[in-house]
Amino acid sequence: MQLTARVSAAVYTRWRGVRDEWRAGGRMTWPCRGHFALSSRRGCSASSRIAGWLVLALAAPAFGSSVVPSQPARHARVDLVATQGDTAFSGDLLVGIRFRIDAGWHIYWQNPGDSGAPPSVRWSLPAGLEAGPLEWPAPVRLAEPPLASYVYTGEVVLPVRIRVTGSSRQRNALTIAASVRWVVCREVCVAEQADTQLDLPIAEDSDRLLADWRAAIDSAVARIPRPWPAGWTASAALTRDGFLLAVETGRRETAGTFFPLDRGMIDDGSPQAATSLDRGVALRIRRSDQLTTLPSRLRGVFVLGPDRAYSLDATIVAPQSRGAGRPRSNNVDVDEIKGHSFASMATIDAPQSNEAVPAVRAAP
Repeated sequence: MQLTARVSAAVYTRWRGVRDEWRAGGRMTWPCRGHFALSSRRGCSASSRIAGWLVLALAAPAFGSSVVPSQPARHARVDLVATQGDTAFSGDLLVGIRFRIDAGWHIYWQNPGDSGAPPSVRWSLPAGLEAGPLEWPAPVRLAEPPLASYVYTGEVVLPVRIRVTGSSRQRNALTIAASVRWVVCREVCVAEQADTQLDLPIAEDSDRLLADWRAAIDSAVARIPRPWPAGWTASAALTRDGFLLAVETGRRETAGTFFPLDRGMIDDGSPQAATSLDRGVALRIRRSDQLTTLPSRLRGVFVLGPDRAYSLDATIVAPQSRGAGRPRSNNVDVDEIKGHSFASMATIDAPQSNEAVPAVRAAP
């Protein structure tokens, strides 16, 4: 009881200090590596980690809240862009939230990894229009050992489809407005916000502006994960310290990166060891030591190279016996893999059935 009280007091004290720093100027200096360093594995005291999560939890969704107010944009500029410059649309209008981020700074993907928080938006739309969910281009992996985050740098657009409902009527002019919040980081992290709007129609002499908008959106759309191609296979197996993910594309692949949708499933900071195969690639992925329940699936984005991002949902194969006397290895055995079909490949290097599976329980 006394320990709980001391931890609670430490958390509150640290959170109050962070809150006051944020209110004063928006810059939050966190006493750990990796920006917020919100991983429970390393680098932060428990009170600092929990306080950091409290700040983000309050800051991200609480539009208009006076508890932890965001600051006007200083390290990332935000505007709305569209593929169409007039109001003559009867189906979807593809709009994008464009971030232009200062050199050396970054914002976060929908799963930020070991630190940070993804952008969020609140729309203000005319009657008869409805905004779909944010679409997320594939991020890049920013490694700051022993941590790693999934981020965007430079310029990025998050596309959104604005749908016309049955009650919509044709207008001569309309305004699409958005209130956007995000966390931008370098050595420190800053919570920023911007209110922006798109007025349609745009001026008749703005062909160059519209071309710039379309190019920005097209670039983002090219990076949005595509559906898993017909004829490709993906399988995953539990290993002693994580997962073996095998992807067959029908050709030799030299690299691959897995970005998990579910936070806290993998050890984001550990390198993903790739093994090139004749018809694909295999990745060894370390499991998060925060994981208390073994998942039944690996869900996320698998990136094979520029503009080659795919939505992945692979069933995790249960541990199977490999037979007495079979050699063991913590690494993917390329020769062994080549002798198996991809359908059975996921069981390679899985714990034997009589071995203790890591101290987590299987999902029901």
